Amino acid sequence: YTYRGDSHSGRVGLTSVFAPTVINELRGQIATDSRDESPNSNNAQITINGFGTLGGDSGRPRVFDNTRYQVADNLSWQRGRHFLRFGADLNVNYFFQQRASNIQGRYDFTSLATYLTRTISRYRQTLPGFAPSDLWFTGYGQELAFFVNDKWSVNRRLTVTAGMRWDGQWNPQPGCRNFGADREDLLLLLPGMQTKFDKNPTEFAASQLAKGSGGGCCG
Repeated sequence: YTYRGDSHSGRVGLTSVFAPTVINELRGQIATDSRDESPNSNNAQITINGFGTLGGDSGRPRVFDNTRYQVADNLSWQRGRHFLRFGADLNVNYFFQQRASNIQGRYDFTSLATYLTRTISRYRQTLPGFAPSDLWFTGYGQELAFFVNDKWSVNRRLTVTAGMRWDGQWNPQPGCRNFGADREDLLLLLPGMQTKFDKNPTEFAASQLAKGSGGGCCG
């Protein structure tokens, strides 16, 4: 088969300083991903047991197009010994897919002898139920997240970072309901905590200063 694919993206960002200790970052992105797998032959696939495969490709054509729209915003706030960050992230994905097998048909033969005598063991082909578009899947998926994070400098040696993130996902659904597919997932809550202890903060700062005093470009 012949594979063709391309991806493109564009981003914009805006950083706003509301105060010496308050900074807001707003980012937006649009990204596309297109993949196309076309069979080298438009004929049905012929599978001969013990001999090989002739004709087309039962697993193609395949088409996958995805467009992602993303908006993310986070606010950073320095307050005393605390460095706080709040944010949200929204993603909307548009899907277009065609992945059904045996669209061009498939003949199965039990042996080379049955192929030569045209004795078909089985024939398979996927056909649309009511319209050609039944072979395609289109839909939108949404993802939304909120997070909060606090980096607390307890003293010169001890730093404690704690945070919480919630993610929600709304999945696209086919026209004919698939009862095995999840419609949404809104229960993903991720707490986190990290403690950092620096045994010799003065020695560490001095060593970092010594490394930077050489003026080399690659140190």
